[in-house]
Amino acid sequence: MTEQLDPKDVRILSDILALVLDEQPGQAITALETIRSRAKRHNMTGGALKNLFMSLAVDENHMGQTALLERLQRERDQLEKLVQKSEIRVRILQSQLSQSQQDSQYLLSEAALGRSQQSWRYAAIGVALFAGLLIGTAATSVVHTMTAPIRIDRASYLR
Repeated sequence: MTEQLDPKDVRILSDILALVLDEQPGQAITALETIRSRAKRHNMTGGALKNLFMSLAVDENHMGQTALLERLQRERDQLEKLVQKSEIRVRILQSQLSQSQQDSQYLLSEAALGRSQQSWRYAAIGVALFAGLLIGTAATSVVHTMTAPIRIDRASYLR
């Protein structure tokens, strides 16, 4: 029975329970009279009471401990499967993290190597430019020396 019990039925069942338990003298008689009056008021027959008890016996919320244990076992099995899936997922994520860390270390070392090579490149370019300027200046001097007309010193004639 998945729906809630009717409040009228609950009152009748509580009176029946009081009748069965009979904790205080006279309470059973009062409960029996109350049950009779409520049953007449609500047009409830003995068969309806029997059906009410049968529905409670079948109701999942009122089943015995074996049904509860079976349900708990199924839930435990589901949780174990979930834990196994989670552990597999954690292992996959750990391997991905390890791979990412290795890739990061590789990229950092490549970047450091590239920076060190760039500084040497800039130094080599600077040295090549300086050497080119020196060679150019020397070559220009040699060309001017070779192509310049021979000068005659005329000061020796004036003496």
